[in-house]
Amino acid sequence: MSLFISYRRSDAPAEARAIYDFLVGIYGADKVFKDVDSIKKGSDFRRVLDVTLNACSVLLVIIGPNWLLAASESGEHRLQDPTDFVRMELCTALSRRIVVIPILVNGAKMPTSTDLPTELSPLSSRQAISLRAGQLSDDMGLIDNAVAPHVSWEILDRRTLVAATGVGMLTVSIAVFISSPWSQFL
Repeated sequence: MSLFISYRRSDAPAEARAIYDFLVGIYGADKVFKDVDSIKKGSDFRRVLDVTLNACSVLLVIIGPNWLLAASESGEHRLQDPTDFVRMELCTALSRRIVVIPILVNGAKMPTSTDLPTELSPLSSRQAISLRAGQLSDDMGLIDNAVAPHVSWEILDRRTLVAATGVGMLTVSIAVFISSPWSQFL
């Protein structure tokens, strides 16, 4: 596992799904982790999170407009709770010096260090990617460009294979067309 997607289900679930699907299309499902897609039923999810974070190269934290202010049922900010999963994922990644790339969606702003618990304050100095509302599919290349320098050669080999296969298919299609009777209409 090399890419870990951290997000709040109450904040940006559709964006998390779109980013996950995009990255799986490039790198493969075995290289991209997203909780509901990657944790098998009956698994100890705390252990799975720890093992997966230990093996990842990049954590993508998807920050929507309500990410910072998300509250528990008792009304307390979830990031202030040491048992909050998003906080635990980020604390683990930052303490293990995993590359953390914030992805701002739906007009979200980057939190400042004073907005965050002390353990998460290094997040505020990370260079973020802002995805434009309504332009998500157009902006996905920004994520790939940010992730690619941090992933292993094994993943990049698959990425190259996917690209080469696409070019190869296009080349074969052109060759077949040129050798067909339809080419006389060019």
